[in-house]
Amino acid sequence: MMRNVLEEVRSIFDCDRAYLLYPCNPDSDSWTVPMESTSLEYPGAGIMNVDTPMDPEVAEKMRLLLACDGALKFGLGPEHPLPSNISQRFGIKSFIATALHPKSGDTWEFGIHQCSHSRIWTAGEERLFLEIGRRLTDALTSLLVRHELQESEAKYRRFVETSSEGIVGLNSNHIITFINARMVGMIGYSTDELIGHQLSDFIFEEDIADHERHMTLRRQGTSEQYERRLRCKDGSELWTQVSASVINGDSGEFQGSFAMLTDITERKRIEQDIIARECDFRTLVENSSDPILRYDRDCRRTYVNPVINQISGKPIDSLLGYTPEDTQLLSDSEARNLTTAIRQTFDSDQACHVDFNFIDLNDEIHGYDMLLVPEHDADGQVMTVLGVAHDITERKQAERKIAESEQKFRSLAESLPDNIILYDRQGLAIYINPSLEKMLGENAVKLIGKSVRERHPDGSYEAYAQAIDNALTSGEDDEIEFVVPNLGTATNPVIHQIRIVVEHDEQGEVTGVLAIGRDISEQKKAERELNEKQRLLLEAQQIAHVGNWHHDLVTDEMYWSEEFFNILGIPPQEPSLELGLSFIHPDDKQKLFNDIELPVNKDGDFEQEFRIIRPDGEIRWIHSRWVRINGENGNEIKRVGTHQDITERKQAEQEMALLETAVNRSSDAIYLMDDQTTLFHYVNDAACRALGYSREELQTMSPPDIDPDITDRKNKELTKEVVEGTPIAFETHHKTKDGRIFPVEIHASSFEYGDKTFSLAVARDITERKQAEEQLQQAQKMEALGTLVGGIAHDFKQFGYISASACR
Repeated sequence: MMRNVLEEVRSIFDCDRAYLLYPCNPDSDSWTVPMESTSLEYPGAGIMNVDTPMDPEVAEKMRLLLACDGALKFGLGPEHPLPSNISQRFGIKSFIATALHPKSGDTWEFGIHQCSHSRIWTAGEERLFLEIGRRLTDALTSLLVRHELQESEAKYRRFVETSSEGIVGLNSNHIITFINARMVGMIGYSTDELIGHQLSDFIFEEDIADHERHMTLRRQGTSEQYERRLRCKDGSELWTQVSASVINGDSGEFQGSFAMLTDITERKRIEQDIIARECDFRTLVENSSDPILRYDRDCRRTYVNPVINQISGKPIDSLLGYTPEDTQLLSDSEARNLTTAIRQTFDSDQACHVDFNFIDLNDEIHGYDMLLVPEHDADGQVMTVLGVAHDITERKQAERKIAESEQKFRSLAESLPDNIILYDRQGLAIYINPSLEKMLGENAVKLIGKSVRERHPDGSYEAYAQAIDNALTSGEDDEIEFVVPNLGTATNPVIHQIRIVVEHDEQGEVTGVLAIGRDISEQKKAERELNEKQRLLLEAQQIAHVGNWHHDLVTDEMYWSEEFFNILGIPPQEPSLELGLSFIHPDDKQKLFNDIELPVNKDGDFEQEFRIIRPDGEIRWIHSRWVRINGENGNEIKRVGTHQDITERKQAEQEMALLETAVNRSSDAIYLMDDQTTLFHYVNDAACRALGYSREELQTMSPPDIDPDITDRKNKELTKEVVEGTPIAFETHHKTKDGRIFPVEIHASSFEYGDKTFSLAVARDITERKQAEEQLQQAQKMEALGTLVGGIAHDFKQFGYISASACR
């Protein structure tokens, strides 16, 4: 409608644009043109339908309009100059405007623009413009009021539809004419099932009479609040708190009622439970062995259970209606403390404990712990305080014992050399003994109340802190070995064995942990040294091919070393007697069994040599040495021994036996001499036969003892010559045990064995050769003599011939 009015205004004034601007407020951040009529050639701000930021020129224009009772003209002549920005932006040559003040909301601006040419507005046009402005103000007022009413109705409807309370509208005949979504959800019927029905259709039969009574009050114009039980669609009860108001017509006649209903079903259920619990409460407390009392807001007793009469001897009626300070059940100071605690419970709405002593009929002192609990009414307000007193005499005695135990603990902890620290449930230190204080080099006061991580933020104690956390979380004891930072050296660190013991209360809840640390640096050092010795032993066993074993005959536990398994040629596994016997060579088993059953010698040692067959078929020789260990009763309880692989030794012995056999089969005498002692180290059988000495006798003799031609000096010279690496051969004579001398030919050389030098001499008897040589020499001499004699005879013949001739 307003847009049509603006169209008419533009037609009346034959202008290019008519508009309504909002707000006409120079202090506003922006302005907009919600309604506008403009020619196609000159579109205005309304077509953009956006907020335009306020600029100084527009703000100044608005101030002028607000200060003026009539209209302001902008353009030619004495009129106000055009605002340059909006004039250029919207092509304005001249315009007239006025401020409109509707009864609702902020000020509006009404104006018309001339864009096609400059224009001087006449007085008649100004009067007509202002009249139209006044009518527009009335129209705007009506429009804005209706808009606000629509918004208000929409807000009210949204409130009704989204209200957390059920809302019901009834006409004069109490028929449902309106119901909101919340009420529909509460009662379970749909809107169509509720609208047009009497409210009594949804009320239980036994409640109809009371419902009619309240409806009569509505007709009489009475608004009220009351409780009403409704029947849900599923037959269940819906208890509501009804706030009902009367709706009257303009003339005061009754037109219906309006009600807001709050769902109190849960509260009613709680109230019913309270009633039921009150019965249960009475049954419980009347038979309780603990004193139970109830106090009102004035701290007066409203209930006392029978046990109080039994322990105090006072009639229950004499106690009801009195405060703790009115009747002498307690001492004055303890009565005041109890009264203070009751008031505190009322004020804070929080349960609390209070301890007091009570002297019973037998003049015995009992300690009591009373728990004061606030009791609430249906609105959640503290109505009474219930006190339940529990006899803690035994607990008090236990606490005294704990205190005594605590003192003993401190005395013990402070006299022990171990480091002891006690942590609470939060992991904060609450006790540190002097030994730990001394080790840390800090006063215990600086450490109390701090966690491990707070004391060592650099993370150096993180492993220890984690162990404390785990114990507090799991409730299980633990034990760790911890290298203490900044103490000791890399090769000799300071190591503590820390036992973490979890402490629990009577309910089994974790209350803290006790950490007991002991310096085991020397022990760990000894372990390292032992491990090193064991490593060296293992290496020695591997080098010597020696494995050790032991067998506990009582527990049947058996141990084989790693080298023991290596000797058998199998990987380490569970040892057993059957496994060991399975490797024994079949030909050696019986002898092995026989040796095992032999009587123990004076040392209790056994030695055996036997063969084993490895899994790969290789046969190895084993030298076994073991001892029996007897118990106090003389019975054998354990066997301990070693197995050594002597296969190479056996092979060497066999080779030596073969070599000795070969040497002894030689017809030449063979002598092996130690060059340091020059004694015979070994002689073969041929040497013994040649000289008539036994081998033992010869092994105590040297070359000069059997060779008359060799002196000690000559013997040293020959030995030196041989040792220098030159084999020699020479002839000499040997002298037998019975004094016979015979010629021999010696071939000698030397060699090194181990760290010694030996000379080897092979002596051959050359008696026959010498005799043959002598016979040959004799024959050669006879032959030479014959030759000589023959020559002489020839010479004589010649001489005789010559002589005869001469004679002749």
